[in-house]
Amino acid sequence: MTQPTSAQLADARAGQRMTISGAHTVGAADGGPGLPGTGWSREHGDVRVPHFLGLHAMQALPLILFLIARRRRPDAQRIRLTWVAAASYFALFAILLAQALGGEALTTPSGTTMAAFAAWALGTAGGAWIAVSGAVATRRTAVVLG
Repeated sequence: MTQPTSAQLADARAGQRMTISGAHTVGAADGGPGLPGTGWSREHGDVRVPHFLGLHAMQALPLILFLIARRRRPDAQRIRLTWVAAASYFALFAILLAQALGGEALTTPSGTTMAAFAAWALGTAGGAWIAVSGAVATRRTAVVLG
């Protein structure tokens, strides 16, 4: 978001003062219709969406971990659920970043992005199920004992 666009560089080379460096919209000039409250583009990619999610990981992940810790589960399950939560959060960030850099608006995802969201949801649910069921730990024990 901080690298100047080609138009900004051209203006700077022409002797104009660069008042803004960079842009947050991908696929169009900054501005245009935005989501209420955030101003995120409704027509093109906007890197502020993954930026928001990544920045707020510092609040969201500890809150998720607090909720996991409140459940009466063995420590091994809580640790596995913590890894699932962190991996899921990162995967969501990566999907939103790819969507923004591809020039897609958050409100109009492509079929590929929808498939990625579905895979993310299924992967998160499957990872949580494995973490709680202990399927990984049971299989490791069988390999060590077998």
